[in-house]
Amino acid sequence: TLRPCVEESVDFDNTKNLYIEGDNLEVLKILQISYYRKVKMIYIDPPYNTGHDFVYEDDFKDPVERYREVTSQATKSNPENMGRFHTAWLNMMYPRLRLAANLLRDDGVCFISIDDTEVHNLRKLCDETFGEENFVAELIWERAYSPKNDAKYISKSHDYVLMYARFIEKYQIGRLPRTKEANSRSVSYTHLRAHETVLDLVCRLLLEKKKKKKK
Repeated sequence: TLRPCVEESVDFDNTKNLYIEGDNLEVLKILQISYYRKVKMIYIDPPYNTGHDFVYEDDFKDPVERYREVTSQATKSNPENMGRFHTAWLNMMYPRLRLAANLLRDDGVCFISIDDTEVHNLRKLCDETFGEENFVAELIWERAYSPKNDAKYISKSHDYVLMYARFIEKYQIGRLPRTKEANSRSVSYTHLRAHETVLDLVCRLLLEKKKKKKK
């Protein structure tokens, strides 16, 4: 049951916003009653699978003995560092994604942030939950603007945002008007000459511009 906290609210009697604090799995179950098929957009920022324990109390982990039996790894060393590492995280995500998908309107859309540790597995999980045909895009967002010199291998500067529609034929994306700055960066490919690359075109246009200035 949701209990309102009037003393911590802002303009409680008139606001149309709702902030819910609590275990997200239990909250999603409660929201099924009032918000089923009513939500236009959902953004999920789940805990990334860093190898540390999750804060959620639901029992989504498979026993080690059961994992060894199913994967026939009883005689192999260190089985917990193999497939089970991903299983625990996916088992945590699955019920939450299913409940979240139930809340979306027919023209709704869901965005999920993730890093490269689980992006490929999350794609498969979302394909099962939303339907592979409702995949819209795998967006890349830059989370770091300068390289890390202490990186062990490669300095990672971006993560991903998976985008899925409830029913892609009913989803319409909102578009922003193009700015003058965006138009100024556009290059017309109709000016490409035979056997000329885009780089060749840019260099040629710059030279032509430079010649015009001299005149």
